[in-house]
Amino acid sequence: MNRKNNTKLEIIREKLSGYVSKRDAEGAASMYTEDACFMPHQSPVHRGRAKIIEAYNSDFKKGVTGLTLSPCEVLEMEGYVAERGDATVTINIGEGRHIDRVVKYVVLWKNTPDGYKMHWDIFNPNNP
Repeated sequence: MNRKNNTKLEIIREKLSGYVSKRDAEGAASMYTEDACFMPHQSPVHRGRAKIIEAYNSDFKKGVTGLTLSPCEVLEMEGYVAERGDATVTINIGEGRHIDRVVKYVVLWKNTPDGYKMHWDIFNPNNP
């Protein structure tokens, strides 16, 4: 992948992490295309930004307070970038305690007039 596109994706990943830490579902959903598919573990596909906002709000109610994305492999194609990696999801379990869950993910980034946006986002835990 060329350095310019990689830098753009790094900025977008950091922005998404910021939205999650602020519990901003609308901000997080803005990182996706209008007709994106958000496919979390043991859940139906959430298609479109309105459904993605609902999914993020549900995660925030379950205690999600942080997200760190660590790409392992990035492949560039015409108009798209495929990314595979690991993510750490921080969850507040009460009384000031947090746990980190490591998940694996695949994202298909689509190059739009507004820059790269997530078009497909699927993830599941490494451990139950």
